[in-house]
Amino acid sequence: NIHDKVDRYLKEVLSQTQISLLTRSRAVLVQIKTFSTRHKFQDCNAYICELFEALGAAKVSPKAGLLSAAFEMKRTQRMVSKYTQQNFLDLPLCDDPKINMAVDIVKAGITALYLGNPPLFIMLTCKGLQLSLKYGISPSTPMTMSCVGILFASMKDFDKACELGESGLAICEKHGMKKVLPQVVAQTFAFIRHYRRPMPQYVAPLRYAMDVGLRMGVMEDVSLAKGMFCCMVNATGTTALPQALPEMERYLRNIKHQGHTDQWLHTVTSVQFAQILSRPNGNDNTSLDGDFMNEGEMFALVRSKGENVVLGFLNNYKVQLLVHFGDPLDAIKHGEESAQMGISYGPGTPFISRFRFFVGLANIQAYEKTKKRKYLKTARTIKKGLNELVKHQNPNVLYFLLMLQAEITRVLRGSSKDKTVLNYLNEAAVSARRMGSLIDNAFALELRACCYLDPRQQSFDEAQGLYYMRQAIKSYQEYGAVAKVIHLQKKYNDLLFVRHPLN
Repeated sequence: NIHDKVDRYLKEVLSQTQISLLTRSRAVLVQIKTFSTRHKFQDCNAYICELFEALGAAKVSPKAGLLSAAFEMKRTQRMVSKYTQQNFLDLPLCDDPKINMAVDIVKAGITALYLGNPPLFIMLTCKGLQLSLKYGISPSTPMTMSCVGILFASMKDFDKACELGESGLAICEKHGMKKVLPQVVAQTFAFIRHYRRPMPQYVAPLRYAMDVGLRMGVMEDVSLAKGMFCCMVNATGTTALPQALPEMERYLRNIKHQGHTDQWLHTVTSVQFAQILSRPNGNDNTSLDGDFMNEGEMFALVRSKGENVVLGFLNNYKVQLLVHFGDPLDAIKHGEESAQMGISYGPGTPFISRFRFFVGLANIQAYEKTKKRKYLKTARTIKKGLNELVKHQNPNVLYFLLMLQAEITRVLRGSSKDKTVLNYLNEAAVSARRMGSLIDNAFALELRACCYLDPRQQSFDEAQGLYYMRQAIKSYQEYGAVAKVIHLQKKYNDLLFVRHPLN
């Protein structure tokens, strides 16, 4: 019942006519946080724009479009290009309370902005960083730096993206800004360091962000880090599900108990995806039904709220399940919906690169099924995008690129290229294992087994296919993907248990 009390107190404060602008701003700041955690994103974003303008920071419309956001990004890029990490650290502290309050407003409504209005998120985070460059460092400046770093990656300025993320962390350390540290750590490790560093380094820092947030009492940032942790477990594939899933479920219950409904939807999709992989759902493992919500409710709620980013999460997980267990044509439909929703504005994150890979794979499977060239063309376009990320020294997409290249080469059925396909898949399996991704190592082994077991291929060899299929099943078991193990055992029952039973 705390929300009712807060609403009553805020109404009393805001009804007074003789309070200062800063006092009114602090009250509205609390109002923004309560609206965000209660999932009232439209009201929240309107308050943010109104207060941002009242403080003299900038005039921004809640109805800002992508064109305005792109202009603001270009402007910020020109400003930031003159700064190095040391220049950011040398900025003075801002002593203007109105500017500090304006940047704090962006931090308070960051979830509502990101999930509810991505163009407005772009504009306000850019404005917040511009204010910091002009007037000095505010308590929430490191957060705006990490957010703008994520956006710079969408412009393929990966070096500056990483520099902004690291600068945000360095400013937190230099000035002892512990209250903003959980959010900066979560954003930098989950969405920025991926461009230059291997995946296994991600999960532990998110636990650290939660610990710092708990000690500082910033519970909304703790819930943000918990949601990112659940997403990263699935995105990296480096943590075995039997160990990770109980922790993910506990975090989800904590988010619900705290009343942070703004973090609920995207977290529940991550948790239920992990549940489906580790706990088979009868004969239908393509549905996102789980212990907390059913798939129909999730899609209906997300579409009614207009949360395009969370819709991207849902479609991403749905595509993966359909590629593993279902129909590639259905997978393509979900992939196209996410593309139309603009989910690609953050390319290079583990979430996006994995999503692109599975959409590409679904298109290859659809091409095999229908022989329509448009599917092969889409797969090649996705491969080109992954190749660009590899060229920019992203170490976490190489095995996706190799697997996609192998599948494209295979479906073209060049008999002299069979050895090339097997080499690609072998390199993918080795690369995934080296990066610590258990499930991607298993998937590469499964694809290699399928090449040996395809009688149409020159490489047909039942003994080799059996060996690699058992290796794939063993790797899936190591990750805890029980549903996938059962699926493969049923699909290749005659091969595994009749013709070649284990001693």
